[in-house]
Amino acid sequence: MPAWRKSYSSMVIGALLVLALMWLFSLPVKARYPDLIVERAYFEDPAGLQDIHSIQRQRFTPYEGPLFHGNDNRPLWLRLTLAPATSKDWVLMFQPNFLHYAQVWSQDAGGQWLQDVTGSRIAYSQRHVKSLVPAVAIAPSALTRTTVFIRVQTPTTPVHVRVLNRQNSMEFDALLSLVSGSFIGIGLILAMFSALLYVNTRDLLWGADALCNLAGVLVLSLQMGLVSRLILPDSENLVNQLMLYANAGYLFVAAILHRLMFSMFALPRWAYLLNTIVLMAFPLLMALIFFGFGDKAMAINNLLILLSSFWGVLLALKARHRDRYLLRVFQFSYLGLVGYFIWWSIAVVLQRQTGNMVALYPNLPASLFTMFMLLLILLRHTQLKAREAQRVAIQKRDAERDLLESQRRHEETQGFLGMVLHEVKNPLSSIRMIVANLENTLPNAD
Repeated sequence: MPAWRKSYSSMVIGALLVLALMWLFSLPVKARYPDLIVERAYFEDPAGLQDIHSIQRQRFTPYEGPLFHGNDNRPLWLRLTLAPATSKDWVLMFQPNFLHYAQVWSQDAGGQWLQDVTGSRIAYSQRHVKSLVPAVAIAPSALTRTTVFIRVQTPTTPVHVRVLNRQNSMEFDALLSLVSGSFIGIGLILAMFSALLYVNTRDLLWGADALCNLAGVLVLSLQMGLVSRLILPDSENLVNQLMLYANAGYLFVAAILHRLMFSMFALPRWAYLLNTIVLMAFPLLMALIFFGFGDKAMAINNLLILLSSFWGVLLALKARHRDRYLLRVFQFSYLGLVGYFIWWSIAVVLQRQTGNMVALYPNLPASLFTMFMLLLILLRHTQLKAREAQRVAIQKRDAERDLLESQRRHEETQGFLGMVLHEVKNPLSSIRMIVANLENTLPNAD
């Protein structure tokens, strides 16, 4: 089979795998369950002065779908109106999994306000509802609509709330666990594959790809709640802090990998400018997180993602390579990746509302797409390097063979000339002797 057919076959197989995993990701995202919420509204509390009594006098703004409220730690109040329900087995479920902190107020039968808390800041062992998705039990009225107030503090993450019966919430949690576990498992396999290729080839691209995959697995494990459930069930706010460091570290490792990858495509020096800025911002992000300004660090982090995505469109268009397959794979896949990040980061940075549930878990499809894009590019790059090494080896072998052949011919020529000289030397010696004898006898004859 020709090499180009093998290359395009690997691209088709990779695309089919990505589509299959995207279908798996769509199962929890597109899952439709009966939701008791009939009205949603929000109120921003920049000064953090409102309490459960004063907030009821404020004017709320209606909204639909996930709510993007910017990159800050300011409190945000939600007012949810629930439809009457005879069953009491309901759960108020938050998304995404890494929503930091939420205080939920609901009224009991006597009109008293009851408070419950959830979020990734709360230790998993202390959660009343044992699920990866933050949730609290809720008891709506069977006769009239129920009003619930929620005070949320979750910098850099969107907010989405649903009220589902407990069975549906557990089903959603199981689907999300299945998806996140599958993606993490694939990330570990690709990381080991890249590490093995780095050991065999000593190519820094494979080493950086292995580190990038491991960083992506760490971010997913933290964001999807697996670390809270399996490793640190009793920690309070530690997972949140680790998540901030992991996000900044992932951006740093990805910037290094992309810089190495860009070097394959004959880009001018100015094309690395924004990549250099991202690398130089890493110490600043880590310092901000360490001194307690994680929301500011993530605001800068998300802004850098937005700028890098716009810059990436220019890089993809300016890229050049002698191998058309490698160039096309890079251009189409990288344009798709940066397009996705532009769509997501505009909503996060500029607070543009979107009803697409994919925006709640951006790292799942982005990390998957990145892993397979880099795998195809690096495999082709390694294949080209192997071909070049094989071509050089063949040239070296041919040169050595020609040298040996020349040496053999030289030796044969030297042997033949030696034989000829030997054969010519004897008659000449005889002639010289005869001439000498004649010279000696001629004077005697006189």
